[in-house]
Amino acid sequence: MHQAFVPELGGIGMTNDTLLSTSPYRLFAWPMLFCAALFTLSGCSDTVNSVCGNGIVEAGEACDDANTDADDGCSATCTVEADYVCTDSPSVCEPAACVPDCEGKACGPDGCGGVCGTCEDPAVCQAGECVQCEPQCGGLECG
Repeated sequence: MHQAFVPELGGIGMTNDTLLSTSPYRLFAWPMLFCAALFTLSGCSDTVNSVCGNGIVEAGEACDDANTDADDGCSATCTVEADYVCTDSPSVCEPAACVPDCEGKACGPDGCGGVCGTCEDPAVCQAGECVQCEPQCGGLECG
């Protein structure tokens, strides 16, 4: 005989026949036995499947902005896209703040679309440094 676990009875195992014929819980036993058999036969786990795109951040989701569009900060698989920050449920995603990097640079790009500084003529910026140019053959050439 198979044993059924009935939480309402304090975890007492009963045979299926006893549970289904004499137990005051027999009306609740059929669904429990069916679910237990289905669970056993299917090999399914007891994890909850989340639904990406429903606007609710569920297990396994880093964000959920109520759609499955890409390139809006929260991907079609509910992961936060590169260079975005997402908060709340439904998720509100915004571009991550860029932190300029000018350490050790006198000039050149700061990594955020700006510049760290400019060089005065006739100097030019090379690898973050202002380099003086020597006139050669009517033009400027640095190296």
